[in-house]
Amino acid sequence: MATLTVTVKEDVLVNGVHRGSENVTDITNITEIYSRVLDIGTSSDTEVLKFGSADGAGTISRSKLKYMRFTNLSTTAANTITLSFEDTDVDQYFVKLSAGQSFILTNTDIEANDASTSIAIGAFSGAIDLIMAKAAAGTPQLEVFAAMS
Repeated sequence: MATLTVTVKEDVLVNGVHRGSENVTDITNITEIYSRVLDIGTSSDTEVLKFGSADGAGTISRSKLKYMRFTNLSTTAANTITLSFEDTDVDQYFVKLSAGQSFILTNTDIEANDASTSIAIGAFSGAIDLIMAKAAAGTPQLEVFAAMS
């Protein structure tokens, strides 16, 4: 079994003073990796990842997922990628990645609702079943990296 080391670091010089921080997390017992670069178009949604109760053809077991990262590899500002995280209970949320941006998740818990519907923080009723992507312009590439136990 392997250990995945994830490092998040900010470093900025403001008025002659370095600011920022570095956080390192080790995720142990990694036995499987999914790594892919996909071209994302503008005309239709692209299926990126599927999750289920067990591994299968094109499906990752949600209980085995320990880490996933999505990075928009484009260097062109107009080439944003919108990610849609969906579950079968019709929960859905979106994340827009500008050129060079990344988004990280460490589980498949999902809850989304209309702002007028009150829900307690931390009350998750669903799990991500499908991740879709669509580009605003061009054909940017999306890098997908996932680690499972």
